[in-house]
Amino acid sequence: MSHIRNGRWRSRVCSQTSMLTPRTMLCDSCLDSCHYAVSAHRVSTQQGKGATSVLWRAEFEKIEGADRWTNPLMGWTSTADPLSNTSLSFASKEEAIEYATRYGYKYTVFEPEHSKENLRKFSAYGKSMVHQWRHKIPVFDSDSSK
Repeated sequence: MSHIRNGRWRSRVCSQTSMLTPRTMLCDSCLDSCHYAVSAHRVSTQQGKGATSVLWRAEFEKIEGADRWTNPLMGWTSTADPLSNTSLSFASKEEAIEYATRYGYKYTVFEPEHSKENLRKFSAYGKSMVHQWRHKIPVFDSDSSK
């Protein structure tokens, strides 16, 4: 226990973890089929179509054959894909591309689509709630006999 107290353990762990990179922590089959998608990050609130933040998100695409299943004991959803829920955020598109090339990932950049502005005529609220009769009021057989 003395080696933990005097800090030798911490320096040993730090020197070993500095050799780890994202690619060394994955199996070879995961790395061969690993594809990286870079796209502009959407804001989670409902602020309209133009609500994209300044962050760029990088996600790993699903590995073929790594399907999901339900754990019979707890009912949790499990997967064989270690990167299925992993996403990284970057300040710019260039940073995300540089990260992918540094670690040898194949990547695809999805530029944000700018849709045309929706120009609508706004009318009064009450006008849309009023039912405008365009037909005669229906007459039933029981009403006509009286």
